[in-house]
Amino acid sequence: MSLAGPLPPSPPGGGEVLLEFVRSGLYLKCTAIDPVTGVEAVAMGPAKDPEGVRRLAIIKLKQKTGR
Repeated sequence: MSLAGPLPPSPPGGGEVLLEFVRSGLYLKCTAIDPVTGVEAVAMGPAKDPEGVRRLAIIKLKQKTGR
């Protein structure tokens, strides 16, 4: 699966974010992980919109870490 395009503005800590994608039928689960703190945030959505699911997971991680 190709996820071309820029990341949402200002990932947590302004640095690296690890992403894991798991597809289950029509759904896609994306886990975003801050490698410094180990904090995780999960987003689920339609498999036909991986960019939207990725963006949501990163936004949730940013909110969760307060950055």
